[in-house]
Amino acid sequence: MKNFKIILFALASAMVAFGCEEPQDNQHQPDPTPDPPPVVVVYDFVREGTEPGADEGVRISWGITADGTLVVSGAGAMKDYTLTGNTEETARTDAPWFDLEVTEVVVQDDITAVGKYAFAMLQSMTKATVGKGVRTIENGAFARNYALTEVAISEGVRTIGTSAFYLCGELKSVAIPDSVITIGDGTFYGCVAMESVTFGKNLLSIGEYAFYSCSLLETISLPDKTDTIGLSAFSTCLALESVTFGTGIRSIMDLAFHNCPLLDGVVLPEGIEGVYPRSFALCKSLTSIEIPDSAAFVCESAFDDCDALESVVIGSGVELIEKWAFGRCDALTDVTIRATTPPVMLNDGEAAYYNFYISGDTLHVPAGCVDAYEASEEWAKVFTDIVAISQE
Repeated sequence: MKNFKIILFALASAMVAFGCEEPQDNQHQPDPTPDPPPVVVVYDFVREGTEPGADEGVRISWGITADGTLVVSGAGAMKDYTLTGNTEETARTDAPWFDLEVTEVVVQDDITAVGKYAFAMLQSMTKATVGKGVRTIENGAFARNYALTEVAISEGVRTIGTSAFYLCGELKSVAIPDSVITIGDGTFYGCVAMESVTFGKNLLSIGEYAFYSCSLLETISLPDKTDTIGLSAFSTCLALESVTFGTGIRSIMDLAFHNCPLLDGVVLPEGIEGVYPRSFALCKSLTSIEIPDSAAFVCESAFDDCDALESVVIGSGVELIEKWAFGRCDALTDVTIRATTPPVMLNDGEAAYYNFYISGDTLHVPAGCVDAYEASEEWAKVFTDIVAISQE
């Protein structure tokens, strides 16, 4: 088979050595070493072919080496492929390399989009590299690659699609480049070996179930531009201990951090619109929470079954607290609310007690508002002692 040459341009720097003595004034300095010539990587393919691209007139070339490295190149976007079969045994794609022994995928810089299911279910693949020309990784592009341990996503990618790395159970880490603005639904769903993820500074949104059941993930730090965390995005991340939100966060959707039993030290930033249903339920290590003044609501079961939760501060903008918002928080004894008007409690006919799962303890409210809270039947049923917030 003919050699297929791909030229990779590498930047190199050279160091010029000087003697120990200080250089004299006007002493001639040696010229800097010129850049080295381009590095030529030669792949010796044992099989190769071409495929139509996503657009008319575009052809995509591919070749595979004896050691299983699949190299894809071409001036444009790859086409989408089809996933068929209803069971693990029968599922397959119509990509021409599906039945080959692929151990590594290299998407070259001249490719602009990785097609749907292009490299899904390649059971021997352990490594993937996405070139810097790629702007979109389409839905399911690398899904169900159970042996994949390493992926390099180059600067330039803007969107990572739905289920792109779904059930890549051996993938240990991922670095999201600054160019990425959207992580789709279920993108890293079930990546149970993932220990770390870094997010680029321009990320705007994280989709539903994006990191669901990434069981070894311990810390998350989100950039300031991220404004939305989707439903169940980090649910059942069983090792997650800390999360840092950026200043731009507005929506932390239903079940976003549900069942993260080691999570503590959560600081909700000013700017969030509210706390959605069960977003922090079953966070059994959470000991305190402060809901900022920007929040207008605390939805049903938002902190349900956080049985280590001891203190809660509710911001001045909260107007509505739904049933079981703090249900089954057995350790809760210290509640402060900064709203001057008592928020409405929605209970669907159930006792207001179940909103807080607390009875007979002290509620701290703004000075001058004690009478209003005592006059509220719902609040008076839950708290027998309502006092003004200390000004100290």
